[in-house]
Amino acid sequence: MAVTPFRPSVCVLEARDVPVTGVTPAQVFAAIDFVNATPAVLKYFDDNLDLARAGGAGRAALSASDLNRGAADTLSKFVQDAREVAAANPAAAGTLNELIASSSALVAQANANAIVAEALANRLGTVRPTPPPPPPTGVGDTPIVPNPDQNGTTPVTPTPPTNPVPPADGSQITATLPLLTDPGFTAVGTQGLRVKDVRVGEGAVATSTSSVTVRYRGFLVSNGTSFDNNVGTSSPLSAVLGPTPTVIQGFAQGVAGMKVGGIRDIDIPSELGYGAAGSGTSIPPNSRLVFEVQLVSVV
Repeated sequence: MAVTPFRPSVCVLEARDVPVTGVTPAQVFAAIDFVNATPAVLKYFDDNLDLARAGGAGRAALSASDLNRGAADTLSKFVQDAREVAAANPAAAGTLNELIASSSALVAQANANAIVAEALANRLGTVRPTPPPPPPTGVGDTPIVPNPDQNGTTPVTPTPPTNPVPPADGSQITATLPLLTDPGFTAVGTQGLRVKDVRVGEGAVATSTSSVTVRYRGFLVSNGTSFDNNVGTSSPLSAVLGPTPTVIQGFAQGVAGMKVGGIRDIDIPSELGYGAAGSGTSIPPNSRLVFEVQLVSVV
């Protein structure tokens, strides 16, 4: 998608008290800036689909589509207004004709942005909701009665999803040590590692040899305190799960099998953590650890 930066001076129009179409120079500038900024944002989403999907970027893509259509309308009105001024002021026609040509190109760019943004939203699994039918007017309308299905029951209004995609900043990760007696924990292997899915994701699956990005918070089981986390930081942790992991074995083995968008509690025995050596002053020797992990992406 080609982008031609364009920010015209509309001083010729600013001398008029009220533009014919009601479009002010400030509105024109805002429309131009938004149209020019959109392609880079859409390209970032397109290059990082898993991260964009986990962060709910589909809704942002639909919004970008609507805003670009609005910008196209604003710039079209500006073109109409500029043509009227050029016709009434031949001395300013040369400058205005340049603005008209540039603005017309931006109208085409805005409409293209809207189409690309709509397509990207569909790729991210976000479909524009169908508007409800208009309410009855009460004049000449057929009375509305329940429409039973073939089993003789009245259709039930669908409820919103109970498992929404968590934000990619890790803000839904718990701030306290998870309950380790929860029956949802299951054993992984024979060395005491256990996992419990707080939320099962819907994206790509992390394998034992994947490279991943994650949000996490780590706890010491001995006193329940959190020794480390990257919740809300500028970027998630990048880690290689294998064959030579860049994180402790229990963490790598516990993340394997997760799907993008999922959140999991990982109970790690000392032998699969930092062992008898511990780690600095924050993790004593022979410490049993628990991590709550959100899988942001599989690279």
